[in-house]
Amino acid sequence: MQYLSFFMDCIVLIALIGTIFFALRLTKSLNAFKTQREQMKGLMDELGRNIDDAQNAIHALRKTGDVAARNLEDLLHDSKKMADELRNLNEVSDNMASRLADSVSDRKRGGASQAKSQTQSQPQKNADSFVDGLEKAPKAKNERMEPPSFFIQDREYESKSVDDGEEDYISEAERELLAALHHKQGA
Repeated sequence: MQYLSFFMDCIVLIALIGTIFFALRLTKSLNAFKTQREQMKGLMDELGRNIDDAQNAIHALRKTGDVAARNLEDLLHDSKKMADELRNLNEVSDNMASRLADSVSDRKRGGASQAKSQTQSQPQKNADSFVDGLEKAPKAKNERMEPPSFFIQDREYESKSVDDGEEDYISEAERELLAALHHKQGA
């Protein structure tokens, strides 16, 4: 029986040593876990700050994008208005050039009176009807109605009297273009 009690004491001693060893490893693991938990807490705080900074940057970027979109929309609207204005200006200049070309060809054929009647073609009629519309528009006393921005006015034509025997409707710019056409056809 003595052997049995010695054997039992050895078993208890071995179990006690195993328990102590396991407790030491568990203590080391718990200390490492606490250290890593503190590091993880620091990383989580930093991640939270980075997320807040990213949200603020996204908000600022959205505001900047909205402002840029509004500015771009305004520029697009202005460019469409300018394109319409240029289209109208081009139409008027084409009409004026065709009138002058007709005038030159009529003068070469000797049909000065016929040129006068042909100059009252559709473009001239449109311009005359626009001017008539301005004159007939109801006006308050001393109120002057302004023509649209695409309405072309030749201030030299309005201020100078027509000389050189040219027709009444020819402005300074038209005279220069007519002279260039005469020169080109003469060459």
